[in-house]
Amino acid sequence: MKRVLSLVLVLVLVLGAIVPAFAEETVSQATTDLQTYGVIANTDEATPLTRAQMAVLYSRLQGKGTEAEAHALPTTLTDLKEGAWYIPWVSYVAEQGWMVGSDNKFRPDDNVSAQEVKVLLLKALGYFTEWDNVTADAEAAGITLTTADASLPLRGEVFTAVRAILDMPMKDATDTLGTTLALTDYVAPAPATV
Repeated sequence: MKRVLSLVLVLVLVLGAIVPAFAEETVSQATTDLQTYGVIANTDEATPLTRAQMAVLYSRLQGKGTEAEAHALPTTLTDLKEGAWYIPWVSYVAEQGWMVGSDNKFRPDDNVSAQEVKVLLLKALGYFTEWDNVTADAEAAGITLTTADASLPLRGEVFTAVRAILDMPMKDATDTLGTTLALTDYVAPAPATV
């Protein structure tokens, strides 16, 4: 009996070490791909994603990264720190109506929630949703965002979801988001055969 129990404990320890290693590899590969494609520059996976960082990511998923980065129009948002790196990005997405704040505040340093990420992933694929329907609409579109804490998704968790939607077709189209954006070194998956 002791041998069986010892064997079970060894298996639990070994499998417990293997599963997280595979999960970490998935996140790392997604991050590497997004960096190669020019979707992200900073590969930090372990910190929460802020609204300012999401503005950059979303601009790039709309194919407007260069335009957003060069955006120089003044903004009516009152909570942007003078000279902050994110001002052109935040000002651009706010002007486009892609991300909004309230009371003339964008809250660039606030972390995004999983629901906010899902809204922007849906929008990137051409879907529009109501706040109360986000989770159901994301599931219906095949969007998966796996997080340890839905109120505080980590950058690596978001990168995994973003990498996945690059291989998904745009709404009412056959081209994938990655193909539509003409990303550097992106190769669309081969169509499934029946």
